[in-house]
Formats: sequence, C-alpha cells, structure tokens
Amino acid sequence: SIALGVIAIGVLGMIAAVTFNREPAMKLIDRLSVFAPERIRPKLNEVAHNTLDGFAVLANPRVAALLVGWSLANWLTVGGILYLGMEAFSLGTGFSAAMFIVVATTFGFFVPSSPGSFGVYHAIVINTLENVFGVPRSVAVSYALVMHFVFYLPPILLGALFLWRERQVWQRSQLLDEIRLLQGGAKRVELADSEG
Repeated sequence: SIALGVIAIGVLGMIAAVTFNREPAMKLIDRLSVFAPERIRPKLNEVAHNTLDGFAVLANPRVAALLVGWSLANWLTVGGILYLGMEAFSLGTGFSAAMFIVVATTFGFFVPSSPGSFGVYHAIVINTLENVFGVPRSVAVSYALVMHFVFYLPPILLGALFLWRERQVWQRSQLLDEIRLLQGGAKRVELADSEG
C-alpha cells in the first residue's frame, strides 16, 4: 500500500506540474511527438493537448479540492462496500485487499467489454483474489458474482423506478397538451357560433 501511495502522489504531482505549467508541457509534448509514427502524430498531439486542456480546471484550487475530495470519498465508499462483502464471505483479506480490487477493476475497465463489464469484472476479481490473496477459486467466483450484483442491482432498480415515474409525467404532460388542444378547438367553435 506504500507503493500505491507513492505512485498516487507521483501522478498527482505530475498533474499539478502540467496544470500550472501548461505552456512548457505543451512544448514538451510537441517535441516528444517526433518519436511517434508520422501518420498518428497529429491525432496524438490533439489527444495530448485536449488532455492538458482538461487539466486546466484543476488550476482553480477550490474546484481541485472538491474534485479530490469527492473522488476520494467515492473510492473509499466502493472499497468499503467491497470490504463489507469480504467480511460477509469471511475472506480475512482486509481493507487493503478491497482497495487493491478497486484499483485492479478500474484499470480492467479500460479493456473493451460488454455492457456492465460482465466477464471482465469477474475475471479481474476472481484472479486477484485467487492469485494475490490466496482465496479459493470457488469462493472468489461467488464473491465476484455477488459483489457485481450488489453494485448493479440498485442502479437498475432506481433507473427502472425513475423511468416509470418519468413515463407517468410524460403521459400526464401529453394528456394535458391534448386537453389544451381540445379546449382551444372548443373555444374556436364557441367564437364561431357567437359570431354567426
């Protein structure tokens, strides 16, 4: 966990250096891009410059502090949920193992996969638990399936609930539009009758 801390501090330091020294970073990227194949050089430069533009928001200390705070809270919450699952399965691996799985699955999501990362998530969790923490494969499989279910079921149910509620709102809205249209037509008929 010390190594992960050192890596995180190094990455944050690089981001801070790039954020506050944007022009020298742009020049460095332009100089280093000559080593890339010529056909991908323009796209590589564009991606690098867009990335630097994205970091520009971090120059505002308040925004940067909020971003770091919310990110840390999010990662710790996910790690806490995984840790509670580990306790429920009596894995005896500790909170650092939960955080290791958070990091491993985060990097694993870079691999293109099916919606919901079915298969990729399970493979990463199972192999990490089995090969790094010595958890028996059958227990690791059960843990991966249950934790994926825990992370995906609440948003699916909430999404379905809000979709249903939104559908109700849209139906009422369309009904009101139809009533207004009919009322407008009725007023026109009354006006025509009164003029005639």
